[in-house]
Amino acid sequence: QVTIEAVTKDAPMPAQNVQKRKNGGTISFGPMTYTVPGDYQYKISQTAGKTDRFTYDTSTYLGVSVMI
Repeated sequence: QVTIEAVTKDAPMPAQNVQKRKNGGTISFGPMTYTVPGDYQYKISQTAGKTDRFTYDTSTYLGVSVMI
């Protein structure tokens, strides 16, 4: 599963901040509504599962930035 978390206080978030990828496909967190101009930062990480022959990314990606 992949999680998006706000680093910036009061940053807009999607309704579902945790998504599961199925069959190696892509994921989408859904819409986020920005009503106040600013620089919003997020971090994205994957929780390792227990499926055989899968490699999980244990990195946390910081600095995903959206500038409005």
